[in-house]
This record gives sequence, C-alpha cells and structure tokens, in this order.
Amino acid sequence: MSLSALIIAGSLELFVRSQHAYRTNERVAQLQETARHAVALLELDLRMAGYWGASNRVERIGNQASPLDPVPGEFAGAATAINACGPNWVLDLARYITASNDRYTLSCAAYNRRPQPDSDVLVVRHASNPVTGPPSTPRLRLIANHSQGQLFIAPCTDAGNAACTRSLPPPPGFAGAQMHDLIVHAWYVGRDATGRTGLPSLRRKRLQGGAGGATIQDEEIIAGIENLQVQLGTATAEGEGVVFSAPDSIPADASQSIVAVRLWLLVRAETPEIGFVDNRSREFPTGRWLPPPNDAYRRLLVSTTVYLRNRRS
Repeated sequence: MSLSALIIAGSLELFVRSQHAYRTNERVAQLQETARHAVALLELDLRMAGYWGASNRVERIGNQASPLDPVPGEFAGAATAINACGPNWVLDLARYITASNDRYTLSCAAYNRRPQPDSDVLVVRHASNPVTGPPSTPRLRLIANHSQGQLFIAPCTDAGNAACTRSLPPPPGFAGAQMHDLIVHAWYVGRDATGRTGLPSLRRKRLQGGAGGATIQDEEIIAGIENLQVQLGTATAEGEGVVFSAPDSIPADASQSIVAVRLWLLVRAETPEIGFVDNRSREFPTGRWLPPPNDAYRRLLVSTTVYLRNRRS
C-alpha cells in the first residue's frame, strides 16, 4: 500500500507539472500569435505609406493642405472630421508618416480618454489600391494619374440615403485616371479594450466615409498590446545606410526623407496566471526602461523593421 501510494503521488505530481507546462506553453503561443497578428497589420499599413496611385509624388496632389492652411473650401462640409485629430489632420498628405514619442498627442480623444502612458503614436497616410464605382457612403477619394492628383468627396449610391447619387463623375481633366480611397490611420495603445476596462489594446483612429464625406472612427485592432515604441529611419548622406532616431528628433516636415520604420510591441496576456509573477524590468532599444510590473500577467516583447516601398528616389 505504501508503494502504491508513492506511485500515485508521483503520478499526480507528474500530471500537475505536465498540466502547468502545457498551460504555460499555451499562453506563450497565444502571446506569439497576438504579436504576429499585430505586426502583420502594422507592416501592411506602413508598406503602403506614401503611395498615391500612379505616382509617389505627393506634391502633385493639388488640394492637400498643411496644418497651417485653411481647410479647402470644397471640403467645408467635412471640416469637423478633417480637423478632428489636429489641424488639417486628414489632408496633411506631405507628412505621410509621423509619430509622437512616449505620449498621446492627437487632439481627438483616445478610447475612454485613457491612452497608455509612455507609449508612442504612429500616423500613416496613403491611398488605397484602385477602386471602382461609388462608395456606400460619401467619402474622401483621390483621383490620380502619372502627372497629377486631386482629392474629392465621392458621392454614394445608397438608395435609402437622399444625399447619395447614382453617378460618380470624376473631376475635370482626369479622364482615364484611377480612383483610390484616402487612407489615414493613427495607431496607438489604449489602457482599455472595447468593453473590458484594464485590458490594454492596440487601437486605431481611422478615416472613413460619412456625413459630409468624412468621419473619424476609433476601433480596436487587437487586445493584449501594452506598449508601442517607434523609431524612424532616414538614409545616410551617402545613401548606403539607415539611421534610426526617436520621432521627436526628426522634423515634422521631413516625412519624405523617411525610408524605414522600426517597431517594438509589448504583448500582455489577457488573464493573470496563478503562481506566476512578472518581476522583470524591460528596456526598449529606444532607450526607454519599463519598471517591473510585479503582477501575474505574462508578457512578450517583439520587434520588426519595415522598409518603405514608396520612398522618394
């Protein structure tokens, strides 16, 4: 009986250890999957940055506007959305990649007004792949060929919407040019996920269609992202290398000199783990230290470097 009891006890101990190892491996796999998904979405957006249809020459788009300009008269009905996150935030196409360092700087409020402290914000602007036909709701579009481009508000074809029309005439002088939706994204980390207070999440301010032709939507991309850090890479004077710097060290009007972006994401498990304590301090290669959280959530730090496809030559 004593021998049997020892064998049973040993078997139970082995079972408990195996179950604990399985749960640990499962949580690590979930963190890795969350990281892969978040990185893939960010990479896809960044690789499109500076794409303006048939040309990467943003200066050929006639009615873009800088933060110091008034909103063009043709977009007066969408001025609230255009200025929602900053002066001419939607139309500031010359700055197709910008970032803030360790703070939330957008004038449009973060989700629940709770941005994650000490996390960066990354803004990406570009055109979509070519589109055909009217949109479902009025929205900002770009029509462009190799020599010129113009933003305009495309009418829609929703039969139940009195503001919609059945035709989509292009602006004069652009016959045969391609149309694109205008894409503007601001990536940031919020302290809450949608409907789950206290669970950090990667979120995005997104330009979309709506009344007047533009609205800004806040959307959750993926829960469990606790911090985003960004470095912007510019080419060396010889053009043979890339120098990465913190966003604040690159002038706001120097977007067209950016050739690469380096990202770090800190991923956190959605639920605490019994018996586990995260007492590690972490250093981002940007030079920022995060103190030990001393909680029961497992974390994973990942990084990637994205080289821009539409860099100016």
